[in-house]
Amino acid sequence: MNRVAAAILLGLAPALGLITQSCDRCTGVIGCTGAPRLSLDGQLIVRATGAGVPGATLDFIRTGGAQLTSDSTRTTTNAEGWFNLAVDAAASGLVTGDLVVRPPSPAPAYRVLGLSFPTSDVRGEGQVLGSLVTTPYIEFIGEVHSVVAGAPVAGAQVTVQRTGGVAIAPPDTFTVTSDSLGRIYFKVNAAEPGTMIADLSITTPAQQSTTHISSVNFAAHYLDVIPQVAGVFLAGAWTPYVGELYRRGSMVRSAGISVEFERTGGVAASPDTFTVQTNDAGRFPLITTPLAVGNLVGNLIVRPPAPELPETIFAVTMPPLDTNQLVLIGIWSYGYALNYAGELFYQHTGLLADSVAVEFRRTGGLAISPDTFTAQTNSVGRFAIEATAPGPGQVVAELIVHLPSPQAPDTITDVVITTFASDQMRFLGRWAIGPP
Repeated sequence: MNRVAAAILLGLAPALGLITQSCDRCTGVIGCTGAPRLSLDGQLIVRATGAGVPGATLDFIRTGGAQLTSDSTRTTTNAEGWFNLAVDAAASGLVTGDLVVRPPSPAPAYRVLGLSFPTSDVRGEGQVLGSLVTTPYIEFIGEVHSVVAGAPVAGAQVTVQRTGGVAIAPPDTFTVTSDSLGRIYFKVNAAEPGTMIADLSITTPAQQSTTHISSVNFAAHYLDVIPQVAGVFLAGAWTPYVGELYRRGSMVRSAGISVEFERTGGVAASPDTFTVQTNDAGRFPLITTPLAVGNLVGNLIVRPPAPELPETIFAVTMPPLDTNQLVLIGIWSYGYALNYAGELFYQHTGLLADSVAVEFRRTGGLAISPDTFTAQTNSVGRFAIEATAPGPGQVVAELIVHLPSPQAPDTITDVVITTFASDQMRFLGRWAIGPP
């Protein structure tokens, strides 16, 4: 190191020393630190009035973490309800324990489980617990929203039925009503801090239908906290359905197929007529709001792109549900198609032709897709003819039967086939093949 650099470092040394000292939490304070200890400060109050509670005892009972000189320490609140719990620690670190609060009679004692606090070696430093209450409580603000529209629902009757968790002051079942903003509010005393588990039954005024929600958790507090909206519940009956379409003759699912729902019976609904589009999987939503309890009945009008013709699926029945999940209600086909079975047998034996390739070739009539394909006979000599057609009419075709080698193929000509908008497989005909 050269002399200039050494001089610079020597000149900076005091400043660096000051910087190091300024980071010390006890800079300028003599006797700032000492042996590590745990110190907890707070106030016990009557929550309804905010008044401090004198003469209450509080115990901190260590259950784990850093060692303390005593695993249990007690204090008593002063005239204004303030308290300090302090105990020396064997080492710095995090202490885990329970806090037992014993208010004056008639309020019962309660225990707060599993609290964690750090010890400190800075004199006067401690943890501020805040305002503890004489009686643990549940104070809940929630909202009821329409499961369909998502808007707040006023006038909904919400019944809360405790099923487990911390005990509450009787009764275990009570009902509250949502206000004009869809909000519900209730406050009950609890036996101890923790969680109450309850089932909710929500009845909406417009539909008079009931939504059931199981195992909802409600926090029971021991600190005085300002309640906030802690839950939004979706309620009301709806038709949470999804339908699916595929093209007859090809089983292809396509996007962009228009589907119109038109109510024809059952309960009234809003809306009672609507149009949706299929997605890439051929699926489309059937979502509306019944205005009464009962099944909704309607037709589905499928409108594929031109030149194909519309097709109606009649009397689709949709029971209203209170689930939050979409349900597949049906899978339907649409469009005109060829959907036939033919049969082949050997004319010299009369036996059914098994595992014989049959080539189908369109020679006239309506255009179809595909217009050339090969099928194979099964063990009873039957083969399928399946293709899509743009509409009603007839197709003329020939069947080229590939006989086992060394026999030449047989050709069956002028086969006339009628298209149908139906899923039913029809029998086309029976033919003899091979030499007599």
